Amino acid sequence: FIPKDVKIIAITGSNGKTTTCQMIKTILDEKYHTFLLGNIGVPLISYVESIKEEDILILELSSFILENTISLPCEVVVYTSLSENHLDGVENLSVYYGSKKRLLFQKPSLLISDSSTQEIFHLNQNSSNYLGDYKFNLSKVNQKNLNHAIEVANYYHLSHEQIQEGINKIKIDHYRQEIIFRSRLFVFV
Repeated sequence: FIPKDVKIIAITGSNGKTTTCQMIKTILDEKYHTFLLGNIGVPLISYVESIKEEDILILELSSFILENTISLPCEVVVYTSLSENHLDGVENLSVYYGSKKRLLFQKPSLLISDSSTQEIFHLNQNSSNYLGDYKFNLSKVNQKNLNHAIEVANYYHLSHEQIQEGINKIKIDHYRQEIIFRSRLFVFV
């Protein structure tokens, strides 16, 4: 089906999956040909015949997809965050976390996670700040997502200039972490 040496980046979590996927794709597109698949956009099966060995697949994976996934040879796994969210249709929180944890058994070359994931899965991993001297205009939440995207870009050896060019092209989907009303007392996001 998929060429043996194709690179797969799997992104999962409770919040921030779609935005992180879009950021990773936008930045990696500065150097590579990528496909954004899974929960976002078109199913993987639709592109099977188009995928070449040198391509990178960026997969947004929900707990529902992971629940039925036996093997997925991921080179990179990104956990955006884990929380009690998106639990409709899931037996309980333990089952939800269990489906997300399946990606750890794939033994990725690079594992990126936030503190909530590290705590839940008992990972001993240091979080690093990759934002450095890059220029961007994003909310605090999306800065965390961008940090993950830059770490992936560094793993795939993009230059500082390529990463900055990609950052300059990032467009956050409308209504994702957007301020829709502000008063003296309240801010509605």
